[in-house]
Amino acid sequence: MKVDQFAFLAVVPAIMTRRGVCAILSILFAHLGTDQIEARISGEPLCAQMALIGAAVILLAALTALFAGAGATGPVAFWATIAILAR
Repeated sequence: MKVDQFAFLAVVPAIMTRRGVCAILSILFAHLGTDQIEARISGEPLCAQMALIGAAVILLAALTALFAGAGATGPVAFWATIAILAR
């Protein structure tokens, strides 16, 4: 079976985005592990996955814009905090 090159280029970023959102959601739901959260999201239909991941990305963009009101270091501090907590 031949794998379409362009389909592969679309799937890899989607999987990476889903894993990133799962890592961020694991901050909010500390009692669940990242693997459990990813399994729950992966178990949903594709439309529901897209809606959840899209809403999380839009929320992160809005929070970045909100923190940009604090100056140039606002978004940097926001994303540094997210990175530290996600680890």
